[in-house]
Amino acid sequence: MKSNSRLSVLVAVVAVAATAAACSNADAGSKSTGGSDASGAFEVSTSSCPPEATQALGDGEPLKVGTVWPLSGPYAALGEPIVAGMKTALASVNADGGIDGHQVELEAEDDGYDPSKTLPVVTKMIQQDKVFATVAQAGTPNVAAVQPLYEQSCTPQLFVGTGAPQYGDPANHPWTISGAMAYNTEADAWADYLKQEKPGAKVAYLAIDTDGGKAYSDGFEAAAKEDGLTVVASEKVAPDAATVENQVTNLLAAKPDVIILMSVGASCAKAMGAMAAGGFKGTTIAAYTCAAAAIFPVLGQAAQGALAVAVNKNVTDASDADIQKFRDDIAKYGEGTEPSDDALSGYRYAMVFVEAAKAAAELDGGLTRANLMDAAWNLDSQWFASVGGAARTDGTKDAYALETGQMVSWDAAKKELVPVGEPIDREGKTAAFSG
Repeated sequence: MKSNSRLSVLVAVVAVAATAAACSNADAGSKSTGGSDASGAFEVSTSSCPPEATQALGDGEPLKVGTVWPLSGPYAALGEPIVAGMKTALASVNADGGIDGHQVELEAEDDGYDPSKTLPVVTKMIQQDKVFATVAQAGTPNVAAVQPLYEQSCTPQLFVGTGAPQYGDPANHPWTISGAMAYNTEADAWADYLKQEKPGAKVAYLAIDTDGGKAYSDGFEAAAKEDGLTVVASEKVAPDAATVENQVTNLLAAKPDVIILMSVGASCAKAMGAMAAGGFKGTTIAAYTCAAAAIFPVLGQAAQGALAVAVNKNVTDASDADIQKFRDDIAKYGEGTEPSDDALSGYRYAMVFVEAAKAAAELDGGLTRANLMDAAWNLDSQWFASVGGAARTDGTKDAYALETGQMVSWDAAKKELVPVGEPIDREGKTAAFSG
């Protein structure tokens, strides 16, 4: 694994920063001060937490969890099926008795992928609705905008739906953990693939103008140098950009062999359409958030052969037990939801939360918010329908739960992502964030 990039954490809620820092510092010592326990397991600090952070959920009390995704606007194509998949998984879990005797209630809120809208909905969930935790919140700037609220209240911000590497920083921000492959790890995998398949390639890329996009671009630039690739052009696109034609025109003018789309949602789809219209015949690589977001099926032949690093198992593989379980549950509880890759992502997010909650219930003190966070930082469990099949963390030693992927290629005729080569195993190799 190549060296990781250093990134600055965006903190958008200045008013609570001092309180957040007090809650999030994790010096070595007892449970109240954070660090590691006698066995070496990482523990969050509770010394500045409100009392409810260490109070067990009452017998039979519902386990309220929240999630925030774009459910309207140009990124709704990503958010809607993911939330539907989460609801499906939790409906199935509830039908089997719930978690430690608790039925799980999911509150899904819409922020349109706009950080200014994330703040009020998360404030409501934490302060009014009293959610126990949130799961799989989307968007690098969105997560950052509300991170201090979680730290002030000591509410777990679990398995966030962004691979920005700063969300693997338990020493300084122990109440937030990523649920995605780190973007710099994904970018490293792209470079390694190109080194093998297109040595010396000229590469151009389009990156979304967020911390996540910067993690992608910094990670790829560093990896490209080590792998003998040449970056001939790069462009940025705002998350809410109405058009990307100018950026794509500039990329095509550099005559690259490969174009990488480090973007999501509508901007990714528009870029691929513009590339096809511009006659690009080279290799296209897309961030997995682009490949999975119901975009390739819409583009059809224009996306033929496009590559990505997938973390989900093949959603069409009916011979796989996890996929069969997912498809059965979607049919039973999905309320008309298609068994898509995005719905599988939501299902998978919910199931790793279930694993963490079950582990927390077994800890001294039972199912508390602090124990839930401790369980997330010390996972050794199955990760339903993931390529690697496992969810493993070890505090500051291994802060990323998802580190195995699979290069896939879009087959327009079959309308599915087809595996290319062997799984890419980076388990335990993504260094803890150091920036």
